[in-house]
Amino acid sequence: MASRLRMEPCCPMMTEWMSTYPELRVPAPVEVREEPLPREEGGPSRVCALLWWKATQGGPEVAHLLRRARPFSSTLLSTERNLLEREYRFHRELADVVATSCAATEPSEVDPQEQVPAALEGIYKVMSATLTIRSNPTGKLVPSFPVATIRRGDEVRGCPFEVDGQPWLQLSQQSRELLGLESQRPAYAQINGERLGLGELLRRSPVAPGPEQSAWGRPTLPAQFSPSATSSSDFAQACPVDTDGLNVPEGRWSRFVARLMAGRPLRIPCCLASYWDDAGVTKEEAWRNFLLVMERFPAQDWHAVDPRVGCNEEQARAAVKGIGSLHRAFSGRRMLDGVHWLPLTPLGLEKRAAARALYSDCLHGLLLAGALQAALTPVALETLSKLSSSDEAFGAAVARLVQPPLTLLHGDFQPAPRQSVAAWTGLRFSTARQNPACAVLDWQCVSRGRGAYDLASFLALGLDVRARREMEPFLVLLYLEAAGIRGSENSRVEFYDDFRAGLLATAVFFLQRHAGTLAGGPEVDPAANQVALLGLHRLSVAIEDWNAIQLLGGISCQDLAFGEDDKDPRALPKYKLKKPGEPKRMPRERRRMPRDSQEPLSPAERLLRTTLSTLRK
Repeated sequence: MASRLRMEPCCPMMTEWMSTYPELRVPAPVEVREEPLPREEGGPSRVCALLWWKATQGGPEVAHLLRRARPFSSTLLSTERNLLEREYRFHRELADVVATSCAATEPSEVDPQEQVPAALEGIYKVMSATLTIRSNPTGKLVPSFPVATIRRGDEVRGCPFEVDGQPWLQLSQQSRELLGLESQRPAYAQINGERLGLGELLRRSPVAPGPEQSAWGRPTLPAQFSPSATSSSDFAQACPVDTDGLNVPEGRWSRFVARLMAGRPLRIPCCLASYWDDAGVTKEEAWRNFLLVMERFPAQDWHAVDPRVGCNEEQARAAVKGIGSLHRAFSGRRMLDGVHWLPLTPLGLEKRAAARALYSDCLHGLLLAGALQAALTPVALETLSKLSSSDEAFGAAVARLVQPPLTLLHGDFQPAPRQSVAAWTGLRFSTARQNPACAVLDWQCVSRGRGAYDLASFLALGLDVRARREMEPFLVLLYLEAAGIRGSENSRVEFYDDFRAGLLATAVFFLQRHAGTLAGGPEVDPAANQVALLGLHRLSVAIEDWNAIQLLGGISCQDLAFGEDDKDPRALPKYKLKKPGEPKRMPRERRRMPRDSQEPLSPAERLLRTTLSTLRK
C-alpha cells in the first residue's frame, strides 16, 4: 500500500517524482515547477496546470500543460476510466504515427502563379451562334445524337479532353441538370471546330469555378472513348486507364488536388511524459494514477473557438482538411488491425445491444425530466425516439459506420464545449488569417469507424446553423478530396447515408456524455447548460435538414397515435384547388379509427405522444 501511495502523482509536482516514475519521451528535467493555469486559458483548474520545465542546469524554463484526472462522476457512460486509458495508450502507441501520417499525406504547396492545367474543370462561354450538345463525342466507334442546343453567350461547366485530336467538353452534372437533361447520362460539346471550318465554339472563362453541390469526383471519360482506342497522341499515352475502365488525366488531376489541398496538416500535441497505473486499485480510485505532460498551445498564438459562435470559414476549412488527411492516412490500410483497444466508434458498437439499451435509458430519463423539449425539433424528437425503439432500428441506423473500410476516428471532433476546458480539450486554430493550422488537443474518444462520423460531428456542433447551411456543400466536397474519396453517383449516395448515420451516432453520444448537464440542477453551471442545449439544437436541426429519419424507415409526426383529447391532423378535411370550370367538391372526412383496431403503443411511443401533445399545447 505504501508503494502504491508513493507512485501516485504528487501535487504540486516534484522534480524527483517526475524524473523517476513517468514514461518520459525526452531527457529527464533537472527542475520542474507547477503553477495554476492562467485565467485567460481557463484556470484555475483541478485537472490542468502549468508545468515549468527546465531541461538543463542554467537553461531556460519552458511551460507545458500538466494534465490530471478528477474523481469519476458519470452515471451513464461508466467508462471514464476507459477514456483515460485510451488517451494514455494513444499517446504511447499512435500519436507519433498519426502525426507522421498526416504530414505525409498533406500535398506540397503549389505556386499560386502557376497556370491551371487545361484539362481541369472550368466554365466555358459559347462563342458561336448555336452549339449542339451531343450524347457522345463524334467518332467512329459509337453513334452520337443531339440532346440539347445552347446559344451565344450561354455558359456551361465541364472537363475538357481529346478525341481523335479534337477537344471536347464533358458537361458537369450541374450543367446537365440546368439544361433539363438526365443527370445520370453524360453530355458533350465540341470546344473547337477549326478542322470542320467552324472556328472557336467554346472559350474558357478565366474565373476559376467554385464547388457545386453535385460535384463529386475527378473527371472521367466514357470507356468507349478512351484515348488509347481512338488516338495515338501524346495525350493518350500520358493518361492511364483506371480500375473502372475510365480514362482519367491522373497527373493533371493530382496537380489540381494539390492546389485545392494546399495548407497545413493536423497538429497533434507532443506528449513529453505519461503515467497510468491502475493495478491493485479500485476503479473508483484509478483516476489518481493518471498524468500527462503535454505541449502547450498558448492563447496568444492559438485561438480557442467560442462554442456559442462556432468556427469561421477559414477555421472550418482547416479543420475539414485536417481531419480528412487523417482519415486518408488510415483508410484502406491495415495499420489498426493490431490495435484491439480501439472501440468501434465512441459508442462501442461492438456491443450494439448494450449501447442501444444505455441510449434508450438516457433518452427516456431526459424526456421525463423535461430537459430536451426546448432544444429538439419535433422531427428530431421523433427520429431519436424511433432510434431507441428497438435493436433493429438502432442497428439499421448506425451499423453502417462500422462496416469496412474503417479509419481512425477522433471521436469528438468539435471545439471545446466551454472556455474553462479549452486549454486541454477541443480544437485550437493558429492566428494566421489564411490557411490556419488546426490542433486537436484531447484524444480520449479515439476509435475506429467510417470517417463520416467525425465530419458529421464537426459540421453539426462546430458551426452555427446558418453558417453550416451556407458552407456545407463546399466543406463536404473539400473533405472528400482531403480523404481521397472518389467514385460514382452510387458512392456519393452511400457517403451521404454514412453522414446521416454519423449525425444519429453523434446525437446518441452527445446525449450520453452531457446527460448530467442537460438535466440541470443546482450543481450545474447555467452557462454550461445553455451551451449543451445549443449544441443539441444544432444537432437536431442538422438531423432534420439531412432527413436522417429515412435510415429508420421513418414516418411523419402525423402518422403517430394521438390522445383522445388531441386534435388528430388526419381527421381534418383536405381541400384541393378547383380547376377552371370544375364544380367545387369537398372530399369526405377521414374518420378516426376505433381505439380497439389500433395496435398497442410501446412505452417509447406513449412517451413521445405525451411529449408531442405538450409541445402543441
